[in-house]
Amino acid sequence: VGSEMCIRDRLVRHGRIAGDELLNWMVDKTTEFREAGVGSSGEETRRLWDELGAYRREVKPIKSEDKGKTERALASLNARLTSGGRPAYVPPATKSTEFINSSWQELSEAEREYDERLRAAMTDALERERIAAEIGQKADKYAEKAAALALFATAQTQTFQEDTTFKWFSKLLKMSSEGMMPPSKKFFVIQSESFFVS
Repeated sequence: VGSEMCIRDRLVRHGRIAGDELLNWMVDKTTEFREAGVGSSGEETRRLWDELGAYRREVKPIKSEDKGKTERALASLNARLTSGGRPAYVPPATKSTEFINSSWQELSEAEREYDERLRAAMTDALERERIAAEIGQKADKYAEKAAALALFATAQTQTFQEDTTFKWFSKLLKMSSEGMMPPSKKFFVIQSESFFVS
């Protein structure tokens, strides 16, 4: 009987330890998901999304297996106890299989909600990036047009200057051909000013 009691106590203690570790992890992870942010930039949101994917691939399957082991250990313990005519072990309500399953469901729900928040944040980030790209493309087009207009204006100014110089000298040559005296410096200034004003 003493040996059977030692086995029973060892199995109960092992089950409690395994169950406590799993439950503590589930509570902490549930809180983490519910309080987690979604990042302040598209890059940060994508990093968080990758971390959630890594959790689902690498951590969650292991914890799911731990949950199954805990449930199987309790079932095995009670099978051995009842087969020997002893009462089954009834864990506290907060350590029971039902409570573990309920905690697991809460964790899964918190994970799902976090997933939805990340998806929404990534959608918003992609939309912002799309709008920013469109604005950038339009700004580039406007800059190209402005550069073209500036080049055209420079060319037009140069053409105007060349035309006015040609007209002024043509007028001077005509005056000389008609036998007029060569104009003085003052005359040049007056004629130039009056021509540009007119």
